Amino acid sequence: MVNADGQIQFTLSPVAPLPAIEVRMRRFGERWVAEAGPGSPSVGVARSPREALAAALAPLGERATRLMMADLSLLEPSIEIAALVGPKSA
Repeated sequence: MVNADGQIQFTLSPVAPLPAIEVRMRRFGERWVAEAGPGSPSVGVARSPREALAAALAPLGERATRLMMADLSLLEPSIEIAALVGPKSA
């Protein structure tokens, strides 16, 4: 869900034994910033939202990152990000 500050907030809820992860993403100029994790979040910065999220999840380990990036709960935030970005120019 997009909040008043233009941040996209959502929860990744992968299968056990991985915990649910709170995520906040926002656009910063031409880059994307993602904060993910319980407690003190990890931060990822990249050109694409997906790369920023993967970077923020990286401290959880490669397997956990792969599982979270495949989580179907990413569908709704992906649609919200696409709406914010708009159509790509050719």
